[in-house]
Amino acid sequence: MGSSAIRAMTNFVQIGERKIAYRSIGKGLPIIMVNRFRGTLDTWDPAFLDSLASEFNVITIDYTGTGLSTGVCAADVFSMAKDVKDVAESLKLPKIIVAGWSLGGLVAQTVTTNYPELVSHSILIGSGPPGKNTGVPEKTFWERALKPENDLEDGYVLFFEPKSEVSKNAAQLSFGRMANRIEDLDTFVSKDCYTNQGKAIRRLS
Repeated sequence: MGSSAIRAMTNFVQIGERKIAYRSIGKGLPIIMVNRFRGTLDTWDPAFLDSLASEFNVITIDYTGTGLSTGVCAADVFSMAKDVKDVAESLKLPKIIVAGWSLGGLVAQTVTTNYPELVSHSILIGSGPPGKNTGVPEKTFWERALKPENDLEDGYVLFFEPKSEVSKNAAQLSFGRMANRIEDLDTFVSKDCYTNQGKAIRRLS
């Protein structure tokens, strides 16, 4: 039968003058997946989404101005959080789980605090709280994160452990699964857009 995430069609909700791209798989309580810095609909591992979809309705979105969504890419997490609220309302979802990865974790926390009536659970993936962060990422991290396009070698550094062969093998499998989607693809995040996303992160630190 294959992966539901790989075969899921891209749809859009119209919100005012902008359209937000999303995909939906599975049935049950909806989980809106809120993406990382420079993430799009295509940067979630299909195996991860399929596993969640065995019990939940999994909805992935592109922020306004990101990927296939129209409008201007926001430079603050409050606008990104409103994207989540707007999608939920457009799809007539009275209650959601919000799951945020990295930058998306900051957005998920904002959704939870600004729209508490909407959220049943919050899940943070590789993220932290807003506020001053005394940890400093390695130089090589930002060198990779800010490249115009990221490949598997970048993925070893950004999302896995490049000193571990086990972790590198997991990266190869993950990137391979994402590469299996060959139709109805999303687009790369523009430099202007990910610059704004970087501003959103810095404003909370």
